[in-house]
Order: sequence, then C-alpha cells, then structure tokens
Amino acid sequence: MDIGDVEADSEEPTRRRKLSEEEFFDLVPNQEMADTISDIFDRVRAMGCLVQPRKNSVSIRLPDPNGSKQKLSLFVVRVTGEIYTGRLSDQLGRIGMSKHIAADWFGSLADLVPGVERHPSLVDSLSRFIKLEEIEPVLDEFFVRLERTIERIQTEAG
Repeated sequence: MDIGDVEADSEEPTRRRKLSEEEFFDLVPNQEMADTISDIFDRVRAMGCLVQPRKNSVSIRLPDPNGSKQKLSLFVVRVTGEIYTGRLSDQLGRIGMSKHIAADWFGSLADLVPGVERHPSLVDSLSRFIKLEEIEPVLDEFFVRLERTIERIQTEAG
C-alpha cells in the first residue's frame, strides 16, 4: 500500500464508527503483536499522550501544552501492526510552533528503521509504514526519540 493511500481517519469529521480499545485489540492478528502494542500504549500514556481509537487504527496524540483543543498526532498504530505518521507539521503550525519539530521526529524514525526514509513529497509521511516487528528490536530507542520530541514541544510551548 502506498503511504499516500492511508485512510484519513484521524482528523476529518466523519460519522464512521470508531473502535473501542478493546475492539481494536480483538482485531490485532496475534497475541504477541497485541502485547507489544499494549506496551506501546502504556508507555505513551506515561509520557502524557492520549491513545485515541479510530476506525482501524489508534492515534497517539499529545494535547497542546499551551491548552488549546489541538491534539498533536505523533504516530498511528494500525490493527495490522503497522506504524505511520501524519499531520504533525500542520498541527504544530496551527498552534504557532516550529514545523521543524515534526521534520526532526520523522527524520529520527527514518534513521531508526533500515529501509525507511522521509517521503519525497508528503511532508508528514515516511516512505512506507513501519512494521511492528521492525520497531520491536529498537523500541527503547524509539521511545527515547519520542520523548525528545515531546520535550521539544513542551519547551517551545514555554
């Protein structure tokens, strides 16, 4: 699947039914994958992020530290065990923060996983989804980079 074909289920108002977290886990193909995703959810919650189920995915979002209603989409986990990014640059811009934070976050993800690059034309995307099995061996470093991104957002918020 081309990264540009991702269903835009995290921002557009829609009447589509969103999964509950329990329903999300019911759709995950196996228990090992579910355990890893559960660990990811626990760790991002501990960092102050929201875990927001969508139609076929869960968005990991950070509330605007300045208190607006904007939620910053850091990454999305699909029921198939794939991770992708999107919209963070625009979201940061809407609340007056540097879009470079998003660029650095996406670049750090691309550097972390072999064969993944920044998308050549979509500013908030990677060249492809990151499979959960690719992120598992570097999960601790993934969270170091995520925490660094969250800290930059909080610092810029003042």
